Amino acid sequence: MFRKMLHALIMAAVVLVSPLTFAKSDFSQAEIRTLINGHELSGSPWVFEESDEINHFKFLREERNQEYLEYFVYMSLRAEKACHNVLSLITINMKSDEVEAVDMVHHAPAPRCLTYTEFKNP
Repeated sequence: MFRKMLHALIMAAVVLVSPLTFAKSDFSQAEIRTLINGHELSGSPWVFEESDEINHFKFLREERNQEYLEYFVYMSLRAEKACHNVLSLITINMKSDEVEAVDMVHHAPAPRCLTYTEFKNP
């Protein structure tokens, strides 16, 4: 009897907790590059207009919670006379699958766009 009640309680807990622990969203690098179009890079005058502006793009870390999916990424953004190599935090609302913010964490302008390996080992 006790085992049946314990089993029922465990199953009820799994049903209640599972929607909170599994995010419905999962994005590829190409999807993220497309999703950030039209968003500004906080802390800079940069507004993403096309995915072609990004020479290098690399996922570094992913964090999930009940409401948001956050990607910590490296991007090198091609400009007219320089390249802007940045570490950014992209926050996506998992309920709507929309980008909430693209925050610049670190910025390193350079004469050319660097790969992530070149950026972290100058």
